[in-house]
Amino acid sequence: LDGLIDPKQEKARLNKQLGKIELEIAQNSKKLTNTAFLANAPAPVIDKIKNRQAELAANKQLLEKQIKQFS
Repeated sequence: LDGLIDPKQEKARLNKQLGKIELEIAQNSKKLTNTAFLANAPAPVIDKIKNRQAELAANKQLLEKQIKQFS
């Protein structure tokens, strides 16, 4: 991949993507700790958010690993 990818640009792109994932994780965490939301939201909605959290956590871990490769 040498010469095909500018490491600085790729690292910046990955960091931007990581920031978006971290923001979404924080928003979902806020929902999942809100007792009013949990009391009123239908179970499928809560399950969807929990599944999305797991997916985001996996993506975050992968991005962090990729960012380390450019350090």
